[in-house]
Amino acid sequence: MPNLNLPHNDDCEETVLGIMLLDPKACTDALATLRDDDFYIDNVNHRAVYRAMKELSLGNIPIDIHTVGDYLNKAKILESIGGVDYLVSLTDRVTGFTNLSYYTDLLKDYALMRELIITVDEIRDDANKQKVENFSSFVGQAEAKITMITAERKLSGFKSAKSISAELGKEIESLNSNNSFAGITTGYRNLDNILNGLQKGNLIVLAARPGVGKSALGLNIAYNAAQKTNRPVAIFSLEMSNNEIMRRLFSNRGTVQSDHISKGILSRDDRLRLKEAETEISKVPLYIDDTAGISIEDLVSKAKKLKNDLGDLALIVVDYIGLVNVPLKTENTVLQISRVTSALKQLAKNLDIPVLALAQVNRHVEDREDAKPELSNLKDSGSIEQDADQVMFIYNPTQASPKFKKNKSKYPDRNDDKQDDIPQNVVASTQSEAKNNPNAGELCQIMVKKNRNGGLGNIYLLFFKVYQKFDIPSQEAIVEFNKFFPGSEGQ
Repeated sequence: MPNLNLPHNDDCEETVLGIMLLDPKACTDALATLRDDDFYIDNVNHRAVYRAMKELSLGNIPIDIHTVGDYLNKAKILESIGGVDYLVSLTDRVTGFTNLSYYTDLLKDYALMRELIITVDEIRDDANKQKVENFSSFVGQAEAKITMITAERKLSGFKSAKSISAELGKEIESLNSNNSFAGITTGYRNLDNILNGLQKGNLIVLAARPGVGKSALGLNIAYNAAQKTNRPVAIFSLEMSNNEIMRRLFSNRGTVQSDHISKGILSRDDRLRLKEAETEISKVPLYIDDTAGISIEDLVSKAKKLKNDLGDLALIVVDYIGLVNVPLKTENTVLQISRVTSALKQLAKNLDIPVLALAQVNRHVEDREDAKPELSNLKDSGSIEQDADQVMFIYNPTQASPKFKKNKSKYPDRNDDKQDDIPQNVVASTQSEAKNNPNAGELCQIMVKKNRNGGLGNIYLLFFKVYQKFDIPSQEAIVEFNKFFPGSEGQ
């Protein structure tokens, strides 16, 4: 690439080298911080001296004017850069050693500017030389190149145990008896207790077979988190439109059957409850993107922009992993899913927020007698299990494998040839709605099968399909559930 006289600071480079020649401690600090390309490429003298000091350090040889001069002389480049007089001139610039970190930070800032300018020029050349057909892919790759540069330049050094412990101490002090966990709430106390809330920087995967309610639970968690924290929550919905999601929320918050809303079969009381739901929902900082087939690059870009625009973001929900578009030159689904989970994990770390991603469970789960999902049943990819910090499944035995439903030899007390034979206190509503709600909910288990932050376990939730709502069941319903489906104990 031609010399563009890119941003640089000769005086700053010479001052840093001078300090390094005079002070062994400062030299060690600078060598741990700087790279060759932090010195401008046209300043061959500066780069030569820095490389000499780096090689001497690797050989455990003390660094000063004499050792550096001797190294450069043996390399037959000392005279070409001005001899020992040039090295002495570098030390003449030094007025003190305390400002070294200021000068090294300044050098790195100039280097970052140069690298960004070169990358932007390369992106422009690529756009001019080729016909861009997939704009999302091109923009995403361009942003990825720039993000990679800035991420590399933000490499942090060591932090002392004292500073880390002080930060953790403040976090612990912020906990109280009403919220005894550190992360973002799911809205379900027992689930929060197992997960310790949804943790910053974590990728949490919620998986289930189709029709079990994973989109509903993901929406419930997103709404609960936004409402209870009063902080923005973003939903990327690749399967449902904004209107469909909002209809579900109206049904959920107003306890009006979703199909009645769609068909307009609404009583006066229904309309009043829906109006109240509208008022409630309008106050919750929930943001929805319903771009179908969104690319992983666009998803990441939009998430970053939303956080920049709002200044805060509590949680991102992606519904669901399998529908995120990955512009690869291969039809290998495993590689595509791997790219998505890796990018979502990186997004969680970069934005320092939890990302809840929904995933499907494969059909092999039905080969198991009780049809309980395991980590091996995550569809299409082991990378989901690898990249996720927590993995949880929705298990509804009333919709499980036909083998499980009809296996009377293993469960002789059951009479479940018909779905109607399941006791109504298993297919039950919450305590507050049990007497008046004809549309009873189904008791499900949320099974936490991986948890880097804590233990594993199962908790119970009631799923009201007509309202797309998950709620907390009565203890009586849980007892009956465990009688009817033995071996399913949880919280």
